Amino acid sequence: MKITSITSYQVEIPLKPARRMISALGQHTVSRYVLVRIQTDAGIEGAGEATVMPGGVARPRGERRRSSITFLHRC
Repeated sequence: MKITSITSYQVEIPLKPARRMISALGQHTVSRYVLVRIQTDAGIEGAGEATVMPGGVARPRGERRRSSITFLHRC
């Protein structure tokens, strides 16, 4: 079985004012995600998700949307 397709989507979901978060990095008005769809030559499909945190959490680990998507497409 081999992976034949990896499709990634960048998603931003606006947060309602009552659900907005405030941290040391400031106020967060959106939640950011990378969604992934993987297909194989055997007809099996799978999906995955990664939450992308801005600022201090993302920088040391490289967990930004663009770098996450680049990594997935290199697999």
